[in-house]
Amino acid sequence: MVRRNCFVAAIICCTLLPSGAGRAAFTASPMELHLRIEAGGVGVPGVSITNKGDRPITLKLYLNDNRLLLYGTEENLPPGTIPRSCAPWITLNDEILELGPKETWRTSLRLEVPPGAEGSYWTKLLIEEISKPQPTRTVVDERTYEVFLMQRVGIRVFEDVPGTEVVGARITNVGVHQDDDDSSRVLVSVENTGNTLLRCTGTVELRESGGTVVEILPLGPGGTFSIFPDSHRKLVAPFEAEFPLGTYVALAIVDFGADHLVAGDTVFRVTADGVVPGPGASRPPQPAAQERNDPTQHQENLQDDR
Repeated sequence: MVRRNCFVAAIICCTLLPSGAGRAAFTASPMELHLRIEAGGVGVPGVSITNKGDRPITLKLYLNDNRLLLYGTEENLPPGTIPRSCAPWITLNDEILELGPKETWRTSLRLEVPPGAEGSYWTKLLIEEISKPQPTRTVVDERTYEVFLMQRVGIRVFEDVPGTEVVGARITNVGVHQDDDDSSRVLVSVENTGNTLLRCTGTVELRESGGTVVEILPLGPGGTFSIFPDSHRKLVAPFEAEFPLGTYVALAIVDFGADHLVAGDTVFRVTADGVVPGPGASRPPQPAAQERNDPTQHQENLQDDR
């Protein structure tokens, strides 16, 4: 995350900064650490930090927990706050770093996994510039922009204890809604019932009452999303209800990395007044019977359930 404090030479009101008004003082790599350390074991991963500028900088390194809220917004929390935080297991090799111009330093963190740990754990390593930043000056349309960029980078740390993962998910609700601007959307609630981080893909099939698919929507941005253990996600699939009047089914299908999928559906009607819930819309979601190598079997089973 990058925070920008903007100062302008003249007292003017501006809502848009020119491109290139601020430049990164440093870079860090990799941006994610995916670890698989056994319970009772120790790992020492590293992160390379490079000063991109021509002046010395001072950096502060510290840990911060994070979690995803229902609609995917990320919330930062003090280290050790969430039940599956691995922050208490981590010792940082460096807490304050001073890097000379163009210098690269490889810092490390020691992660000691306690006996009995199972599933996924996570935290975030934050690297923040605490030295006074050097301003960048840009002139546009006779206006001078002087930007002070205070940079902070977050490195995600994931620890999966090998052989202890329990992968599980279920769809808890599917609904179709029409907003005030006449746009329509399918809302799908998915729960992680296991103990490991799920990286999911999902779609919503809009079907006529006879089963013909009229449109396939991605579930979530780009059709992919993550769910942390003991968490729910609410995913949105917007669509334009430019269909003939009648009854339709919204079928949500989620691949969560197991040998089967989960699915849930709801009925809605397209009327002259817009989209409204249809008969049977309160029916609870059904588990999908699809095996990965037999997509036809999945569709037939879902159709028979109706």
